[in-house]
Amino acid sequence: MMSHYSIGQWQDSKIGELMRIKHGYAFKGEFFSDGGPYIVLTPGNFYDAGGLKLKGDKEKYYIGPFPKDFILKLQDLLVVMTEQAEGLLGSAAFIPENNLYLHNQRLGLITDLKTEKIDKNFLYYLFNSRDVRTQIRASANGTKIRHTSPDRIYQVKIKIPLVKTQQKIAAILSAYDDLIENNTRRIKILEEMAQAIYREWFVHFRFPGHEGVRMVESELGLVPEGWSIKDIQNICAKIQSGGTPSRNNEEYWITGTIEWYKTKELQDGFLIDSEEKITEKGLKNSSAKIFPEDTIIIALYASPTLGRMGILTKSATFNQATCALIPNPNCMSMQFLFFLLLNSRDYFRRIAQGAAQQNINVLKLKETPIVLPPKAIVDSFTTIVTPVFENIKILTVKNKNLRRSRDLLLPKLISGEIDVSDMGIKIPEAEA
Repeated sequence: MMSHYSIGQWQDSKIGELMRIKHGYAFKGEFFSDGGPYIVLTPGNFYDAGGLKLKGDKEKYYIGPFPKDFILKLQDLLVVMTEQAEGLLGSAAFIPENNLYLHNQRLGLITDLKTEKIDKNFLYYLFNSRDVRTQIRASANGTKIRHTSPDRIYQVKIKIPLVKTQQKIAAILSAYDDLIENNTRRIKILEEMAQAIYREWFVHFRFPGHEGVRMVESELGLVPEGWSIKDIQNICAKIQSGGTPSRNNEEYWITGTIEWYKTKELQDGFLIDSEEKITEKGLKNSSAKIFPEDTIIIALYASPTLGRMGILTKSATFNQATCALIPNPNCMSMQFLFFLLLNSRDYFRRIAQGAAQQNINVLKLKETPIVLPPKAIVDSFTTIVTPVFENIKILTVKNKNLRRSRDLLLPKLISGEIDVSDMGIKIPEAEA
């Protein structure tokens, strides 16, 4: 049933009338470590659409003293108060585990929630709605990096229905998020499985039949006899960087239909839809070039993006900070090349240059030495991992569609355009 709620069911309010926000602690850089009992959360741990982004072995661990009331608890709700990257200001996320994560000063912790007026899950979706984000950003200060404060967030105007209706809205939206999270877990398992096979065969050299192959010296150390040392340019049919049409000419961007990727969109997975698109005119009047499906593109500039990759799922182009690699099918497959580049990332970072922005150029990428197995072994590996890649692609597309549906529903539900008050939606017991 589509309708606007009656005025009596939706009330005007300000966020500050419903809760408080606690500042985090200024953890000292000297105590950051590669391991430890606690992880310090930063704005970089948040997705711009909401939710916690965990970084695995790239997390900031903390080993110094600090007040224990800054240890976060399961289901604590935090909001980003410093825009470390565009779109993050106001992003919210729940804490998934007790006594592991630390609350730093760039994040706000939701406290003193008036649960008779506002449901915590509904509030999470409010923070991640366009209207609330726009208000938070509009009142923020700073030019290059924008900041907000609890007092500014308190002034954000919202409309809220009865708590029971809030819970129904949150239940609908969280159903989408649960499916996305489940698919994301499956993708991670598949990725780890394929990576484990690659490392077993081509890093530890325990490939099928390795028992009968002796190891010989090479410029890269001991390698199986019959394997060769090549530069990356020797195993690719094409290596080329991208380009960016002039931002000053709207004809290059408005109504664009050609996929155009930025380095921040590269997340070591399949690329489904680009955030921006360029026109045919923009393509012709820039150094951007179209590359086909299954092309691997890799970021050349700046930590932490340096070395990150994406796999095109349709014809596309990309910016000049990114380089495309098409494998030579006579000796290489896309799947093998992807893992070869993934496992060369530390090397790329070691040879990166530049004080303000660490980068490598296309020539350095081309001249990167690698160990090349015989084609029969590459083919065997490709046969095993191709179905894994296909499953990852299917799940990535599913997640893209789920996010699109959720993002279309969110503003309609949050505003009351879709009326759920009379719907028989099951509310989780903890909320009921």
